[in-house]
Amino acid sequence: MNIVIEINIAATPENVFEAITTEHGIAGWITPRVKAQPSVGAVNEYTFDSGNTLGFRVESLERPERVVWKPVQAPAEWLETRLTFAVAEASGASRLTFTHSGLPEGYPAYGFFTYCWSQYIRSLKLLLETGSGEPDFSPASRAWKPLN
Repeated sequence: MNIVIEINIAATPENVFEAITTEHGIAGWITPRVKAQPSVGAVNEYTFDSGNTLGFRVESLERPERVVWKPVQAPAEWLETRLTFAVAEASGASRLTFTHSGLPEGYPAYGFFTYCWSQYIRSLKLLLETGSGEPDFSPASRAWKPLN
C-alpha cells in the first residue's frame, strides 16, 4: 500500500528541496526538534510532542527534484518502506508528489497516517508560501491532531 499526496506549491523547486532536506527547513513544517543533515547516509531524527522520536536515513538526494528517506527508527510496519519527495517545476511554481511506499496490505493505521502526512505536506506548503508552517509543538498543529 502507498500513501500518495500531490500538491502545487508557489515556490521554486530549489526552495522546496531546501525545506525538505535541511534542519532549518524541516523544523518549519514537521517538528522544531529535529537533527538533520542534507547528506546521503545521514540518519535524521524527528521528535514529536507525543514524545516519540522517528529516525530516517537519507537514501537519495537529487537536487532539486528527488529526496528519499528510509525509516530506521519507526513503527515496525514502516521499516521496509520508503518516503519519496518528487519535485517538478510547474508553471513557475513546484509540483510536489510525496509517496510513502511499501506499507503492508491492510495496514490498520493507513487512514491515520494518510491524514497525518497530508497535514505535514500542508504545513510544508504553508511554510513555503507564507513563511510559517504548522510543525509539531505549534498551537495550530494541536488543532489538527486526531488523537489530542
